[in-house]
Amino acid sequence: MPKPTHIFFLVSIAMILCVLGGQAQSFPSSTDPASTQPMDPYPSLSQAEGGIKTADSGQEVTVSAQLVPDTRPLTGAQDLTLGTYSNAHNFLLPSISLTTQLDKNPPASGYNNVTSLSYLLGRLDLSHVSRRSQLSLNYLGGGTLSTYGDIGNSIVQDLGFLESFNWRRWSLLLDNQVSYLTPFGFGGVGGSGFLANASQFAPGVGVGGGATALQPILTPSQTIPTTGVPQLSNTVVTQAEYHFSRRSSWTAMGSYGLLQFFGAGYTNSSNALFQTGYNYQVSREGTIAVLYRFDEIRFTRRAQGINDHVMQLSYARRIGGRLSFQAAAGPDIQTFQAPVSGSSTSASWSLHTTLNYQLRRSTSLGAGYDHLLTGGSGVLVGAQTDQVQGTLQRTLTRSWQGSVSAGFARNEALNQTASSANQGQFNSWYGTVRLSHQLRPGTDFFLAYSMRTLGENTAACAGQDCGTSAVSHEISFGFNWGLHPTAFPQLGQR
Repeated sequence: MPKPTHIFFLVSIAMILCVLGGQAQSFPSSTDPASTQPMDPYPSLSQAEGGIKTADSGQEVTVSAQLVPDTRPLTGAQDLTLGTYSNAHNFLLPSISLTTQLDKNPPASGYNNVTSLSYLLGRLDLSHVSRRSQLSLNYLGGGTLSTYGDIGNSIVQDLGFLESFNWRRWSLLLDNQVSYLTPFGFGGVGGSGFLANASQFAPGVGVGGGATALQPILTPSQTIPTTGVPQLSNTVVTQAEYHFSRRSSWTAMGSYGLLQFFGAGYTNSSNALFQTGYNYQVSREGTIAVLYRFDEIRFTRRAQGINDHVMQLSYARRIGGRLSFQAAAGPDIQTFQAPVSGSSTSASWSLHTTLNYQLRRSTSLGAGYDHLLTGGSGVLVGAQTDQVQGTLQRTLTRSWQGSVSAGFARNEALNQTASSANQGQFNSWYGTVRLSHQLRPGTDFFLAYSMRTLGENTAACAGQDCGTSAVSHEISFGFNWGLHPTAFPQLGQR
């Protein structure tokens, strides 16, 4: 019987080939030189004001670009960004990444010696824009070579797919996030976007993710480090939006997500979510919204289950290329199936905030905080989770760029789903400093240092020092090589 990793790999390749094949058939020929110039898929915000510089056969071409405010609904699946370019382009960009990480005492691994983990990854970014639709596809795949004792070598597969359709009043969004990997850290250095050198400050990108990234509530929570345990996560989202007028709209969204571990001692979970809400633009820069969300969380081979009902009021302020801020808060009512102890109904609160801010042309700031109910990251049977992250990125010179990021997550067990011995909380945090040097557009090498820790406070730790754990030190260095991008002409209505 084929292994899940093999099946996922074949399905991922088939999806990419189908998308590329379908798009290639619709690309008409063009004699307009401007329409065939390869475009920089990730231009910096500082380039937006003066145009995008791209290279083709050694010549530099400047194309005017205007950054416009983000128009995503507050009650939708995605967080707000600093904006998008008005003259979006079609391109196909392959790249290769080689990264090595030296780790001392990785959290939850049981290894105290210095260990190494090397990644050879290939990345494929596809953007296709037409009059009525927009497609974004990000694929990352490759393998690892590890000196961890019983972890061995493994594969990395990560696919983000998003397509949106727009009509006069209606719009439809389809999104799929799927990954199979052996976790290599919590936040900071550990993300696949970090390995592929994706910037969260590029146009159309929000805090903590790429252009296809979803809000934290929609993706399976993985904020408790589980070093060395292969896992499969998948989230599928469908969203519809109807515009009553230029200022008001209604959204309805459904999603299904799962988190599966291929190792003993972890709890697999799934969640089915429905959300609907109303958005109203009160001024040119300000928007308010109200939403209702229902989230059904279930666990494999466990009688316990959670139904989560959330109401939120939301406010956002957007200035294209300079600021995007969103805050949503409200009551949270949870009902439990087959509770282990306590009441079958519990009341709490929920909060979601994000901030992207362009301080100067060379400095960007991103931050986010969430208080929400999650599936427990495979360690707990459901958890009340607080997570915060922040990143400061600065262009030092024409070719050097530095960034500092930090994050913290607290996962507290639920009385209704945890035995008395397992009640308590896990605290995880990280801090990362990174320096990168651009050799040419799309190609750079980088060096990073990160500190991480995991603390456990549960009844099972009685008589032991579980409140704190040894600090993990990690040094990462690597090379990202962007191959020559292929640009496609703009298409008419599909």
